[in-house]
Amino acid sequence: MGSLDNQNKKNKEIKPKTIKLRAFKIENSELSKSSSPAKEMLLSKLKSTSTVKERCLILAPEDPKNEQDLIPHYQVSEKSRSVFCTMVRVAPSEGVEKIPDVLFDKPSFTMSELQSAAIDTTVVCKNHFYFCMSDDFLVTNLPLNKTVSSLQTYIRWLAEDELIEFTPMIVNNNQAQLKDLKNITIKDPSPISQQSSSGSVQPQHGLVATGEEEKNTKIKLTQSVMDAIKSAVPGLTNLKEIIDNQIVSAELLIKFNKPRKMKEDDYARILGATLKPVSDLDNIVFKRSDGRADIKGKDLLKIKNVTIEVTESGKLVEQSVFQEMSRFLIEIQSEKSNS
Repeated sequence: MGSLDNQNKKNKEIKPKTIKLRAFKIENSELSKSSSPAKEMLLSKLKSTSTVKERCLILAPEDPKNEQDLIPHYQVSEKSRSVFCTMVRVAPSEGVEKIPDVLFDKPSFTMSELQSAAIDTTVVCKNHFYFCMSDDFLVTNLPLNKTVSSLQTYIRWLAEDELIEFTPMIVNNNQAQLKDLKNITIKDPSPISQQSSSGSVQPQHGLVATGEEEKNTKIKLTQSVMDAIKSAVPGLTNLKEIIDNQIVSAELLIKFNKPRKMKEDDYARILGATLKPVSDLDNIVFKRSDGRADIKGKDLLKIKNVTIEVTESGKLVEQSVFQEMSRFLIEIQSEKSNS
């Protein structure tokens, strides 16, 4: 009786997780069509592949870790007219256990099957997430500190169309009227750490991260800038001292105005494109012309918080994710139709 009570108590402790779903607009490069053909092209390729192995994209052939992106599982929703996919990055490098070939030779496999295999998935599977794609929109639970670039690259490769483009959707509400935004500030939170041989300053992290890893950006500090820094910080006599005291960090200011004749949707698309390559959205700030509180980049993104069931081991229930993503796509499509 005691063991049964303990099991019931354990089951009660399993709480659902709240995840964030991000929405992206699929840009339509086919002027003769009302929507982008990206989803149909992706689905066609998924159906034409008979094994998971055919959907493996090797990121860099010379990489000894042999990292690969792949879609091991997908399914279709008739309600939202979408395709739902699991996206996985694996590193089957030499010296570590590998995903069994029997899984790669199957038409598909789920994360549950992968986790049931006799391997340490924390070593082989670097990360995974989900996305759901309709004719016009894509939603994903890709973390906010990751850009959509890697997913876009993979879908372009699999669909064999390098013109496929995903732009973050912007929410336009009373809190953040797009027409009231005045400028954008992109900050580098890390102090400048060293000086290159060319005399330009190298920050620890780049202003804008465009890939999985942040890239360094060289910033030339002119004499007038140095004089301004010295006058602002009395007692510091040279650049080395400034850097050693970790005082300087980089900040890029972009000013803009919404043209009077520009449609709100076009304006939102341009702002979305501005946010696309930025991985840390807390460090991109939109300032309003009326002087009200600044808006962080992530506050402008179209995001929906959803509650997802989890397994006993704490893993997301894939069908629950699929259903919530499908519902989100239907909501977005309805908003578009009613606007």
